[in-house]
Amino acid sequence: MKKILFILLVFLFFSCQHNRKPFSNFAVPSELNSNSIPIVKVDSGFTKRIVVNKPLEKVFTSELIEEFFYIPLETNTEDAFIGYYYNVIFHNGYIYILDIFSANAVLIYNTNGQFIKKIGTKGGGPEEYGILLGMCIDKQNDYLLIYDNGKRRIMYYTLEGEYIKYINVPFRFSGRFQVMPSGDLVAVTSQCQGNFHLGEYDKYRLIYMDSTSVITKFGYEYDDNLNLSIGWSNIFDNGRDYSYYPQYLNSIYNVSDTLLLHKYEIDCNYFDPFDINKISEYSTMKSFDKDWDSHTSLDPYMAETDSHFYFVINDERKKYYYFYDKESENLIGFKDIKFDNEFVIDELFTIFNNDEYFIGMVSPNKLLDLKKYKEMQNTPLSENLSKMIDSLDEEDNKVLVLFKVKKL
Repeated sequence: MKKILFILLVFLFFSCQHNRKPFSNFAVPSELNSNSIPIVKVDSGFTKRIVVNKPLEKVFTSELIEEFFYIPLETNTEDAFIGYYYNVIFHNGYIYILDIFSANAVLIYNTNGQFIKKIGTKGGGPEEYGILLGMCIDKQNDYLLIYDNGKRRIMYYTLEGEYIKYINVPFRFSGRFQVMPSGDLVAVTSQCQGNFHLGEYDKYRLIYMDSTSVITKFGYEYDDNLNLSIGWSNIFDNGRDYSYYPQYLNSIYNVSDTLLLHKYEIDCNYFDPFDINKISEYSTMKSFDKDWDSHTSLDPYMAETDSHFYFVINDERKKYYYFYDKESENLIGFKDIKFDNEFVIDELFTIFNNDEYFIGMVSPNKLLDLKKYKEMQNTPLSENLSKMIDSLDEEDNKVLVLFKVKKL
């Protein structure tokens, strides 16, 4: 996993380094000449401050997890193999998994884990791609959208994976995007993307665009520093709305067509928080890293269900994991998790969400080890789980783990 993360960091670094050239191969969009592009306002009147407390040394899964189940993903053909789970989306009876490293494709399964289709053919044709870097669902029209960073285009598919069309994107962005209820796409960008052709609008980190590639709105002015090459900003679907995390900050915003609502502020003052007011001051990534690594901040790994908000704190390169109960407003944080029931997961910093459930992954080997351990303890697994594990091979895809967290 550390190797995969290192490769991702290098990929993003060189992508931003390339884009920092003082020119752009994009033409200036004609709509910018009208000087009437709307700016989406930020509302901080209803911010919920989440005060980070001291993390527990460990938490037991029987104390934390309320409900869980596993979905093995079929590996009956070569096309069905997944190397890295960069994004996972559940929608309308399908599971969509974006693998930007090994498969360089989107793989579609049904919710029973049966393989449906692989989307990913490199080439120069209209249905072929260069570098896949993002995906989302257009819920209004039931389309799957995939971003090709190689050709700077968004490709449209049916939910079953049949190609429909593509549109060009008139700016650079990180691959993180969503479709708003209005039909506009909103994409996350940063200074290091090098959108100099946007002129005065390059200071905004959210760019809205309609389905004909016309920029319609901008949002969230933020000097995230051209010298900070690795962009981790994110926009993710939490089922009810869309959440935006600006890189390096401790704020989460609810994104709509008309407003950016400051939803959560993560207060790290229990530790030694990184001074976010210094973001624009760093002249090199090296100077930033030295300061960043010696302080506490919010990591980009976060997810949200109907009942809980999950986030990760980076404290001097140590990671602490937190679940926030939205109803009780209670918070639990921990350094390590102990598996004392039938729930097991690979790592906690790669978590996605699906309305009621958080989504993680676990390798077949870890499940096989779980069964052996339970047998040694003379506490055998439930019959259904035991049969599922017996059906796995060590080379199979990782198994999806859907789980709910208890009320805190």
